[in-house]
Amino acid sequence: MTPADVEPVVAAFVRENWGDRRQNLDFVTRHAETHPFVAEADDGIVGTGVLSVNGPVGWIGTIWVEPAW
Repeated sequence: MTPADVEPVVAAFVRENWGDRRQNLDFVTRHAETHPFVAEADDGIVGTGVLSVNGPVGWIGTIWVEPAW
């Protein structure tokens, strides 16, 4: 995921009643210890995930998949 992906991801989250997570997504696309991902198909984003690393601890979250997928 890049900063350019934030708006389409936010639109998908809002459409699927996940709420507006723009602030979080803006942060994870710019923070060195986070690794946000998108899954793409049919010229669009169909999934997301975020890996955060803090020393020996890792966190995986913001897992979302377009319902049709």
